[in-house]
Amino acid sequence: MTDQQINELANESILAFIVAVAVGVAILFTFSRWIGRIKLTLANAFWGSAIGHLLQALVNFGLGFTLREHLAIAFLVGLIVMFLFQTVLFQLLARTQDEVLLPWRAAFIALIVIVADFVIVSPIVGLIYGNSV
Repeated sequence: MTDQQINELANESILAFIVAVAVGVAILFTFSRWIGRIKLTLANAFWGSAIGHLLQALVNFGLGFTLREHLAIAFLVGLIVMFLFQTVLFQLLARTQDEVLLPWRAAFIALIVIVADFVIVSPIVGLIYGNSV
């Protein structure tokens, strides 16, 4: 790979992270009221989305490195770990505001955030870079 290709790949990865955090903030802020029956502040929605996506990137990097021969297994383990982590993270965010988020509601919101990363974020990044979606 040339230096230019590496820079383009890094820029696309950073953009994908930023878009994922922004979409995650919108989903957390909206669905925490509708599904969770709690009122997360915009700041808590931002930090929850940023922490969740950053840990997801680090876990997936580590799993991809250690299980490079079995990427499908690494992908599935990464999804399960992120689902469980985000469920607990959203409950902790609710507790910081002296509210209680039921586990099944937190799990449903986490599932929506993870699905949105594939359904919403990927096409947005593809459209920005002019790739076919």
